Amino acid sequence: MPRPIALTLILVLATSIVIDHTGAATEAYITKAGRTIAVNEFGVTTITDDLVVYNNGTTPLETLDWGFPKSYSSRLEVLEATGSAAEILKTERIANETSPTQWLRCRFTKPVSPGGTYEIKVRSIFSNLLSLEGGDYLFTFSAYPTVSLRAEVCNSTMILPKGATPKEWANKSFTATEIEGRPALVGVEKPLEPFSSKEISFKYSSDAQELVFFRSIRREITITPNGEVTSKDTYKITNSGGELNSLTIPRPKNSSPMLLYDSAGSIQERLQVQGDSMTVQPRFGKLARDTSFTFTLEYGLPQ
Repeated sequence: MPRPIALTLILVLATSIVIDHTGAATEAYITKAGRTIAVNEFGVTTITDDLVVYNNGTTPLETLDWGFPKSYSSRLEVLEATGSAAEILKTERIANETSPTQWLRCRFTKPVSPGGTYEIKVRSIFSNLLSLEGGDYLFTFSAYPTVSLRAEVCNSTMILPKGATPKEWANKSFTATEIEGRPALVGVEKPLEPFSSKEISFKYSSDAQELVFFRSIRREITITPNGEVTSKDTYKITNSGGELNSLTIPRPKNSSPMLLYDSAGSIQERLQVQGDSMTVQPRFGKLARDTSFTFTLEYGLPQ
């Protein structure tokens, strides 16, 4: 399945290091941990892990190992680790061919002294974590962070697109709720053991869910001798979800007027512009599952 190219990979990987976690021991632990998984209406999943590390040892602590199931490596689009002052942390990929986990070592900007704490946030974005099963969507991933330290308690919150209805999940420690108008599942693990990977799989229904993947986006900007600026943006998309009536994308700032056409000519009547967004409909009304659609938007920009 194609991966969206609209996301920019900002994962900073230094030279790979080889580490064997077997028998690893440390006096540091995580006093508080939380994972928030947010699935948007386009099938992109943002995962945010908030961790508070406490150094209970006698020597400074310099790193924390964070991981995710290796089977999802090709679906990782973005990863960024930040420290207590929102500084970006250097990450190193840990090479271990026998481990089912893809480990990344997050290196603190300064060592954590004995008795000290350090807050770390790991934000990752994955594509293709959703699949279509009948009329429902199936989501599968790790419910809690996989880390090298024991966490006293870890809360997990999974937020679905607005209007979605959670249907089936085997892990009954999770309960359904609502967060800021969006359906959600919440659970807690106490304690969260080091190196553990607890996967959750659940189904939900949604009329608004779209599994659209941008195979390519090409922008051509033209500047005339008198200073007029025109942009042509060509999108090639593939629908991997249910039948799609239209596609909503952001409207370029200060763009006017807006023209829409495909390879056969103008389809201006298929374009609706509303504030900061635009809705595009295919020439023949609907886009079936596993079919593609290429269209071009042409518009002027301020000089």
